[in-house]
Amino acid sequence: MYDEEFKKGMLRMLKEDEEFRYAVAGLIGLEDIRASVARLQDSVAKLEDSVARLQDSVAKLEDSVARLQDSVAKLEDSVARLQDSVAKLEDSVARLQDSVARLIDTQTKTELAIASLRKDVGRLANNFGFTLEEIAATKLPRLLMDEGITIRRGDIRLRYHIRVDNKEREVDVYVKGKGRDGKDITIIGEVKGRIDRSDVRRFDEAFKNIDAFKFIFGHTIRPEAEGEAAERGIRLYATYI
Repeated sequence: MYDEEFKKGMLRMLKEDEEFRYAVAGLIGLEDIRASVARLQDSVAKLEDSVARLQDSVAKLEDSVARLQDSVAKLEDSVARLQDSVAKLEDSVARLQDSVARLIDTQTKTELAIASLRKDVGRLANNFGFTLEEIAATKLPRLLMDEGITIRRGDIRLRYHIRVDNKEREVDVYVKGKGRDGKDITIIGEVKGRIDRSDVRRFDEAFKNIDAFKFIFGHTIRPEAEGEAAERGIRLYATYI
């Protein structure tokens, strides 16, 4: 063991003799220690820089996560509104389907009512038509007399069947008469509540191949029907004549 005097002497020489101090330092590897410390300090500095960059990245990541969370929140809100809209749409569709069902039911009832009304109108038309035919039969002798044709009231046939183009057709009024020259004349007539141009055309087309005096008798006569009848050689008579 070194005595105290030796130690003190060594310490004094280390303090006072720089050359000796470096020599001792070289012996104990102080330079290596200093180099290691320097490298360590550099590594620490680099580590601190890396940590700083990492912290910056973490901050950016946290900001991105925050924005993502905000976007998710907005998306959830949009989904909620969409679900609400879909629910309202489904409710509207349900109400519409109910309305359509009621409309179909109403339409069905209306169609049934119309069908019933048509039957009633058909029955009424038949009764009304027969009444007009009776009126026509009563007035016809006088009307034809003005045309120079003579008939007997008892010879008039209502709803009479004749052959037209080898087919049997019904005419409302049929009678045989004589003209001023004494020749036989066939008279056929149609009875309508209101005489339109189309009625004149149909009647003429149906019996155009029959050689007969033709007339249509009705309550009212449309002006355009008169011109059509004149062109086709058909007489028109009204109940008020």
